[in-house]
Amino acid sequence: MTGAGFEIPASRNLGLDEALRFEADWIAWVDDDCWPAADWLLGLFDTVKRTDCEIVAGSWSAALDGPVSPYLPARIWELDDYRLSGRRPRDLEELPTAYTRNVMHRGAISELRTRTLRFDEERGSSGGTDVIFFSELRALGYRICFSERGHVRERFAGERLRFRWHFRRRVRNAQLVLDRFRGQTLGTLLPKILEKAAPRRHLYSAPFSDRATRDSGDLFRARLGAIVLDFASLVGIATWLAGARYSFYSNSWTWRGLSRLYPARPNWQ
Repeated sequence: MTGAGFEIPASRNLGLDEALRFEADWIAWVDDDCWPAADWLLGLFDTVKRTDCEIVAGSWSAALDGPVSPYLPARIWELDDYRLSGRRPRDLEELPTAYTRNVMHRGAISELRTRTLRFDEERGSSGGTDVIFFSELRALGYRICFSERGHVRERFAGERLRFRWHFRRRVRNAQLVLDRFRGQTLGTLLPKILEKAAPRRHLYSAPFSDRATRDSGDLFRARLGAIVLDFASLVGIATWLAGARYSFYSNSWTWRGLSRLYPARPNWQ
């Protein structure tokens, strides 16, 4: 449903409205580049039965389809799963947000039925509307639980195997973390800024390679790539603080000004 005026959050809102029109008890999401496991839904519902959470976020892993840039560290693919203070969450553990690539939630959530909460269509070209959407549901008191068994594999091919794509996404992700806390005090924002700016030292361990022996050139390129990716996070933070916003899908920048660091959400009613 994307294209012809339909950006990703608008398509998600259309799907959400249709599901609610049919009074769906549960609404499951999976992205078009993800392959669900055979027991995907069974795994998500098993977590529901064991936790009674309103939202269940499933696990995922990367499926690499093509040659990978030598500047991408091997462990960067591990970051595509959920992280809690740098570690992978335990099964059934609560999460601060979720992603539409693999998530299921109750249809009876009142803020959805009354249209007081939808995916932010003003961020259509920047991405990350699913993170903000589920962060706001979490802030409203709805629990998000991690499901190890409800698994999907996300396909990485073409541009997504190149270093520049990951650099751009790291810039966007740094801004997205701060957007999740927009409108809050500097005391709340500062720990998030420091956490996002901290070097990810575990990325420096090894290059992407299945070989038992790695030459020094591979290791140097992978470690250099890890350092540059850390720099991308700093770029995202600095530009966000300066009032600039990066649009990931259009690969462009917009200036919102310091007075619009915390833009108001649209009224969906």
